[in-house]
Amino acid sequence: MTNFSGKNLHAGTGSPQGGGMDSRRNDQVAEVSPKYLAEAVSNAVPLGYKQTEVGVIPEDWEVQDFGSLFQSTVSKKAIKPGTLVSFVGMQDVTEQAQLADQHLIPIENVRSGFTYFERGDVLIAKITPCFENGKGCHTELLHSDIGFGSTEFHVLRANDISDSRFIYYWSNREVFRKSLEPEMVGSAGHRRVPLSAISNYQIPVPPKAEQTAIANALSDVDALISELEKLIAKKQAIKTATMQQLLTGKIRLTSGELKVENGERKPRYQLSTVNSQFVKHSELGEIPEDWEVVCFDQLKDKKDNWAITGGPFGSNLKASDYTENGVRVIQLQNIGDGVFKNDDFVYTSYKKANELISCNIYPDEIILSKMGDPVARACLIPHFHNRYVMCSDGIRLKVDSQRYSEKFVFYFLNYPLFRNQALDASTGSTRKRIGLTELRDLLLCAPPKEEQTAIATILSDMDAEIRALEQRLGKTRQIKQGMMQELLTGRTRLRVNG
Repeated sequence: MTNFSGKNLHAGTGSPQGGGMDSRRNDQVAEVSPKYLAEAVSNAVPLGYKQTEVGVIPEDWEVQDFGSLFQSTVSKKAIKPGTLVSFVGMQDVTEQAQLADQHLIPIENVRSGFTYFERGDVLIAKITPCFENGKGCHTELLHSDIGFGSTEFHVLRANDISDSRFIYYWSNREVFRKSLEPEMVGSAGHRRVPLSAISNYQIPVPPKAEQTAIANALSDVDALISELEKLIAKKQAIKTATMQQLLTGKIRLTSGELKVENGERKPRYQLSTVNSQFVKHSELGEIPEDWEVVCFDQLKDKKDNWAITGGPFGSNLKASDYTENGVRVIQLQNIGDGVFKNDDFVYTSYKKANELISCNIYPDEIILSKMGDPVARACLIPHFHNRYVMCSDGIRLKVDSQRYSEKFVFYFLNYPLFRNQALDASTGSTRKRIGLTELRDLLLCAPPKEEQTAIATILSDMDAEIRALEQRLGKTRQIKQGMMQELLTGRTRLRVNG
């Protein structure tokens, strides 16, 4: 006999033989019983729920074909000549199934050759990879009652027993898209999911009132996500405008009264416009008199022989040199546009890293990409490790910290005034590429070191604020995914009035 812990309650009172077959059987029972009991508990159907072919669902929900929620055919309204209708192309919907853009155009331009829909319908991309990636939208924010769009959209129109937003949220689930991927038909690159496959997909369906309650709850989260996205876009626009003013000297930072920050007395910088009498003409346009124009090569720390250097030749760092741990290799995809992308982890041995010592790069230094998109994008090296090895398409810049602020240089490298020079100096038609020789001659303008630091501080503070909002946005999206999992399967119920 065993208890729930799996321990033999009669241990020490076994047969005189001290074991044998009976003992082994008892041991096996002791091992199996807890697992069996755990499975029995996990498989138990809670009160008020029932077991179905799609899992455990509430007793008052039904398993139905998805197609039972929408009309089998989409009827069309008569449209007067000259009527403006909304046009939605595949590029106008996002992979988060949001309507990002639409265009009002005369009906005559789209009457034939496009997909008809009405405000409130649900659009689902049918073609690969748009379907798998989640493209589609709910058209409740359509500017006109009637819309037309890409022929690569399926149109789902709710019937009397369904809420169109409930249909929309179900079609937006990753499990929905993943389950229907095998049903896609057609040749490679042109595979499409048939409407019949979507219609036959089975889901748990609550009464219409609860569908609406679920849709309302998820819509509230979507509204919060939308507001956060707008706020982030606004903050980014403010940062862009601020960079335009500060990195060209149109607005100066002057130190005023002292402030205490982290126990240190620091100057409080104030904004002031530049008097036109104190500007000079330069290769980069008008700049303040005390600013200088320098080429990229002048930024380097002259005490470091490899202050400006490219990554290793391809044959010097191959896939066979990669290891499970050691010194991290910064790959091209890690170099974001102004941000280090901390994914795609690859390492090489310490021995190999030492062999490639000229291609090592260290925290707070700047790495640029030889390859687009965009070409010459730059980011600061993070402090995750003490050192890294660059990939072949990376360029290291160790700045002369006596004359230049690393962060100021970093911001200027990602500013259009420098980026456009890099684009003009790059080669290649399909994908741009810039070499060290061309990069060394590109120009920057810089104020005195103190002002560089002040400018970098302001822009860094803006970046920190944007990052905090982006983190909040990411968490809100995760919350929404969790809510969809709970609400659309009936694991969590919502109180419905009436």
